[in-house]
Amino acid sequence: MKIFLLKISLVLSLFFIGVLIGSFHSQNAQTPSFYGQAEEPPFSFFEQDEAEIDLQKKRERLQDEENVNLFSKAGQSLAEAVTFAAASLFNS
Repeated sequence: MKIFLLKISLVLSLFFIGVLIGSFHSQNAQTPSFYGQAEEPPFSFFEQDEAEIDLQKKRERLQDEENVNLFSKAGQSLAEAVTFAAASLFNS
C-alpha cells in the first residue's frame, strides 16, 4: 500500500511539474522579446473590448426576440421526469 501511494504521489507531482512548465512556456511565448517596445496587455479588467460589446448586443437581441430554446425545454422536461421518478420511488 505504501509503494502504491508513493507511485501515485510521484505521478501526480510529475503531472504538476509538467503543467507548471507548460504554463511558463506558453507565458514566455506570448511576451515579446524586443527591448524598448511596450505592447498592450492581452486583456484588461476595466475596458470593454469588441467581443464583450458584441456579446451584449447579441444578448439584448435575444431578449427582445424572446425565443424559446428547444434544448432548455428538453432539459427541463427531463429534469421534471427524473424528479417525478425519484419521488415515486421514495414515496412507494
